[in-house]
Amino acid sequence: MTVDERLAVLERAVKRSKWLNVTFGTLLAISLAGLGYILFGTPAKLRARKIEIVSAKGAAIELSSSSDGDGFLSLSDAQGIPKVRMGVSRKNVGMIETYAHADQKVVSIGGSGAGGQVGVFNAAGAKVVDIQSSKTNCGTIIVNDYDGVFHGGLSGDRR
Repeated sequence: MTVDERLAVLERAVKRSKWLNVTFGTLLAISLAGLGYILFGTPAKLRARKIEIVSAKGAAIELSSSSDGDGFLSLSDAQGIPKVRMGVSRKNVGMIETYAHADQKVVSIGGSGAGGQVGVFNAAGAKVVDIQSSKTNCGTIIVNDYDGVFHGGLSGDRR
């Protein structure tokens, strides 16, 4: 057996041992991961201050909380502009708002101390329709001009 033949045999043995080491290392890593999953399992709670689900163009869904601890959900379009926001209003009432463009509110659903409220906004951003429960616990519909100035209303209060 010549030196070249011995060298070829040794090179084949080194290649074979490399692949065996990689294979056994991978199996060991998978085994340890499985053991960790068995011992610790999945967490019962996921805790974070803010969670974003992102696309290639930015945040599509954002879950967060305010400094006061109120929950907030924002859904964005493909350009990253928020179109739907849900959360807790400053009056500590649940609210949903939809938007046409960046910060141009279209519809808001929420509440006040008196009860539920629905607001409809025009393209200029003025509230043109307001439907709500009044302080006297009666239904109220308010219709405004294009600039948000009161035009007329209807109330179910019989007093």
